[in-house]
Amino acid sequence: MPETSTPLAPMADRLVRPDWVRRVNLMAGSVGGHARDLVPLDAADMLDTAAVALGGLPAGDLGDPRWQERFEALVAAIDAAGMHTVGRLMTKQELLRSLRTRLLLTATIDASPEVCDPPVTAPVIITGPARSGTTILFELLALDPDLRAPTAAEALHPVALPEAEGEGGLPEPLVLSECEQEFWADVQPEFQALHELRSDLPVECVTITQGSFCGFHWNMIASMDSWLPDPAVNYSYERAVHDRWREAEMAGDHGSGDTYYDLGTFTWPVTTRDPQAQLWFDRGWLGATASTTTRPSSASSGPWSTTPAAYRADLGLDGQLRRARWHPDNVWSVHGLHECLTRRGETVEAGHIKQRLDLAVARADVPIESSCYCRLEPAP
Repeated sequence: MPETSTPLAPMADRLVRPDWVRRVNLMAGSVGGHARDLVPLDAADMLDTAAVALGGLPAGDLGDPRWQERFEALVAAIDAAGMHTVGRLMTKQELLRSLRTRLLLTATIDASPEVCDPPVTAPVIITGPARSGTTILFELLALDPDLRAPTAAEALHPVALPEAEGEGGLPEPLVLSECEQEFWADVQPEFQALHELRSDLPVECVTITQGSFCGFHWNMIASMDSWLPDPAVNYSYERAVHDRWREAEMAGDHGSGDTYYDLGTFTWPVTTRDPQAQLWFDRGWLGATASTTTRPSSASSGPWSTTPAAYRADLGLDGQLRRARWHPDNVWSVHGLHECLTRRGETVEAGHIKQRLDLAVARADVPIESSCYCRLEPAP
């Protein structure tokens, strides 16, 4: 008989934290053992802090009237998670900084709403599961002179901070961002071997979209059973960030450096963990798709143009995947394929798929109104 393999010990048991981290975490024990007593996480308090510092809340909402509700739900879920003192402090800073970024971005777009009118032309979309090489592919593509990926400093601070003006102001964003990028290696040095974070390195959509408060960054840093991301709203927020970069370039606003805001005229590589839903096309973002597991493919002209191929492959309808990787009864893919075909006006095939969808929906144990359980509402 084969020997029974020993389960891998949790990372917390395998890795030793630096002494300064261990000692800061001991502060919670010194006051009774609850890290939240030292670092409280309260959504209302953070909203008040940001509003006072920035002169009030902007009128707009970046197209998401529920954003405050999302922020409050996220903060409550993180507060209930089991974080130590350093983790809560790092997360509170990210939440408050993301809140300020969203409010500054909203005010900027409120002042110039026309910047959202032009379409985003042909981003390069990189897809693939976690730990499959999407980040290195993203960084390699970003080296192409015809491509331009945002750095961490640009993503975390897409709008100039009002406190940076005048003498004795804040450091430039490239330095400020160290507390969210390089700091990870200070807390756990081995993290550098897994995923290097630097303020001047390109970052993916998971970082850019922190201010949506419904993106995938947050469930990577905390275990939250009661919280789900919303990809459609999340990527709409990313579109707003890109509109800001383009508006800044048109206005000649280069931030604190000559190349700080110069993303508007470049093809923009982005990554997504949801290649089936292809919510980029839901938002009218068309371009090339690069995958860590398949060849790049070009999109044709119009929303929903390449999305059906992903659903057909998952359902085993096009022979692109090995039979073992087919999911012929995946209700989410069936719904997605029917939705795409209907929007494209392909009524004959949509009718055939509708029969399959009806059977799949009848077997489902939850209402099926979209192609992904994490989409809170059907696509518009």
